[in-house]
Amino acid sequence: MLRNTRRTARLVCRHLRLCLGKGTLEAAKVAQRVIHHFDTCPQRTLGVVALSTAQAEAIEEAVQKARAARPDLDHHFTEGRHDEGPGA
Repeated sequence: MLRNTRRTARLVCRHLRLCLGKGTLEAAKVAQRVIHHFDTCPQRTLGVVALSTAQAEAIEEAVQKARAARPDLDHHFTEGRHDEGPGA
């Protein structure tokens, strides 16, 4: 049981290292999933949450690049919503 716990902890730490950086590969994967979501579930909304400003900027840039290849999905996006949380 302890072996599985250690393995899980290593996987979680590895995942956090990948997600907490400003990794362009991770941002591109998020963008790919955003496009896939609107391509397959257009009736459902989607929110993307980033844990840092650098991460949010990398994701925003990747989504914009992905959107350029799919202008048919533009109506699913509303500009300027990402900073409109409580207190904004």
